[in-house]
Amino acid sequence: MVTEHGVYFDYFRHQVTNNLAGFYTTNIWSHLVGGECLQEDCIQHSVLAIGALMRSMSEGLPSSGEEDHNTVSQMLAFGKVAEQHHRAALRHYGKALNLLRQRIQCMVRSTPGAAVTTTLLLVVFELLQGRPDTAHSLVSLAIPLLEGRSPLFQSKHAPPAKSDPDPAFRDMEWVLPTISNMHRLSHSLRFPHETINFCTTETNFDFPDPGCDSMSKLFTCWGRFFTLSIIFFRQSIWYELEHMSADVPPSIALQQEMLLSHLQRWKHILADCAKRLQVEAAGKSALRIVQVHWLLLEIMISCCLDRAQLMFDRFEEEFSRLIALCVDLIQDPSCCRRPTSVLLGEGLILPLSITIRFCRNHNIRMRAIEAMNLIPGSIVAWDLRDMLDGLLGAVLLEELGRLSNGFVPPESRWVWLEGGQSKGGDQFVKVYQRLMPKEKGEIVFKELRVDTDLLPEICAVAGCTGDHSRAEV
Repeated sequence: MVTEHGVYFDYFRHQVTNNLAGFYTTNIWSHLVGGECLQEDCIQHSVLAIGALMRSMSEGLPSSGEEDHNTVSQMLAFGKVAEQHHRAALRHYGKALNLLRQRIQCMVRSTPGAAVTTTLLLVVFELLQGRPDTAHSLVSLAIPLLEGRSPLFQSKHAPPAKSDPDPAFRDMEWVLPTISNMHRLSHSLRFPHETINFCTTETNFDFPDPGCDSMSKLFTCWGRFFTLSIIFFRQSIWYELEHMSADVPPSIALQQEMLLSHLQRWKHILADCAKRLQVEAAGKSALRIVQVHWLLLEIMISCCLDRAQLMFDRFEEEFSRLIALCVDLIQDPSCCRRPTSVLLGEGLILPLSITIRFCRNHNIRMRAIEAMNLIPGSIVAWDLRDMLDGLLGAVLLEELGRLSNGFVPPESRWVWLEGGQSKGGDQFVKVYQRLMPKEKGEIVFKELRVDTDLLPEICAVAGCTGDHSRAEV
């Protein structure tokens, strides 16, 4: 490597990798800096792009140590040195992207590892820049490469996928689907048919032995299980929204039972791991995130086949505990360092958005909104305000339908689907679907134009006098 390359690689190895290891993808980043992957030009340029980008951000930080800066452009305003590193980052990014396209065009079907690894790195690069739409376009480009090679993503009508013989690829094949599904589940319940046909939860699970296996293996096994579980949740919720008059197929109920059984096994595994005395700081931090996601899955999988979503009402205590765990992580400075935040932000927004979506207890919902407002702007890669506006529209509709005894009946429960143009095409609106159809089975949709903070109106309808705006997004 030339001198410049060595500087950026060292920065990736010493600054970036250690922070990214704080999430439960630690073994992936350590594998990258081990040197084997760097034999691939596309991976090498991706690593250098991230190293240069993070170097530009560090040079661009104001001397006061403030961290409330979302975009690279804000960082670059603080000096020409930062601009120089940023130009290098874009140069390496462009080379990596061109090499990735070439590799995809002449893909040898049995060796997708380099292309998927490169995509993952470029996704991290785009998230660091605050460009989630571009990041998820890259994910959409790479996920089809997994078809037929990974049990995680395959067509329902295709023969069973054969696992890639490369253990390193198996260790990281779940990360892109995890990022994609966490983002989509937080932001939109729309599930394109071509995507749902790729997803499967019919696969064998690996379980680590806490007494023998490394923390890296634990995080890899958990990551695969978590990915398949949130895919199953999205499939189930979307199936119920599309097939309101149909019973849930027995095969889906069997998968739910299997996942709940595995979840209990994971409960004991995580308890044993938490007792370990010799766990590095990054491992302890990652384990805390796993514990948050375990509790989230307990709620999601237990309730996902209840079409009326009344089951969620039984989990108010769990929702409350989930918020407390998220707040602890948000307020822990060691957990919110860039670029860990790229994955941590996704990992914390998901449980909080699920709470706002599915917990009908007004006070708990408001606590989740407060917690989301506490998330530092520096660890969010998109417009969090826009997402909250969409969620709050459904909350308002449900408050308007809440009975005098505090219960929100099924016919007054709504789901935020997405944002888009109104039927007339003259304004941007949020689209909502009522859980219960009309008497003849007709699905009920509603459009709301959300251009102001709905919290005061929500609390006025609920008769709530609490202050839920103590923090800014």
